[in-house]
This record gives sequence, structure tokens and C-alpha cells, in this order.
Amino acid sequence: GSQSAVSGGQGNTASGAGASVSGGHNNIATGQMSVVVGGQNGLAIHDNSAVLPFGSSDADTWCSTVTICATNGLIVNEMNMTSRIISLRDQVLSLKSKNQAQDIRYNGLEIKYNELATSYIELAATVAKLQAFASLSSSHVVHNDDSL
Repeated sequence: GSQSAVSGGQGNTASGAGASVSGGHNNIATGQMSVVVGGQNGLAIHDNSAVLPFGSSDADTWCSTVTICATNGLIVNEMNMTSRIISLRDQVLSLKSKNQAQDIRYNGLEIKYNELATSYIELAATVAKLQAFASLSSSHVVHNDDSL
């Protein structure tokens, strides 16, 4: 492709505009401005994508992505990113579980609140009836005069 380049390796192809393959074996970069770096059987078919197929073959999945295949883990600044990602995933799953438990508790409290609100309304209605009855009863009370 226009301004594409292959710099070493064997059986590599760079056909997208501005695409490049840097070494390795049987790598293909067909997306515009895509790149495959080393490895083997890497395939960068989407625009602005990069594939680093270290250790095995890999292909980009979406435009404007970097795909790395590193079967023994990805280390960045002496940190094993694979282990870190697994740890973060586990933390997210734990938080989701805790959130679900909180939702269950909240829903239980909401049900109890609604039951109490209904009971309060019923109780208030009963109190109002009793007050009305008491008021009515006190106005019809006949007093006996025992002094006669």
C-alpha cells in the first residue's frame, strides 16, 4: 500500500496505507496506519490498530486498538499485568457480590417500611374512629344524682 513498509522477517505483508510490519514471520498489516510487530501470524486488518503477537498468532479485534498476545504474561514496569488484571477482576466480582447483598437488604427494608406505613395508616384510621366514638359517647352520658 501507499507508504507501507516491511522491515525484516519472512513472509510478511504490509498493504494498508501507512501500514508496517516489523520483523517476525507471516505477519499481515492491511488496515490503514496499522502495524504488526514481530512474532508470527499477526494480523492487523483494522485501521489504526497494532498487533504484538509475541509467542503466538493474534489479530486485532477493533479499529484503533492494540492487541498483545503474550502467553507467559504481560509485564509493564516490572508489574505483571496479567496478575494485576486477575486481581482487579476478583475485586470487581467481590464488590458486585457485596452490592447484590446490599440490594437484597435494601429491598427487605423497603418492604418492611411499606408494611409499617400501611399499619400506621390503618392505626391512624382506628384512632380517629375511637376518638369520634369517645366524643360521641361523652355527649350522651347521663349523670345520676345520688344525693336525692
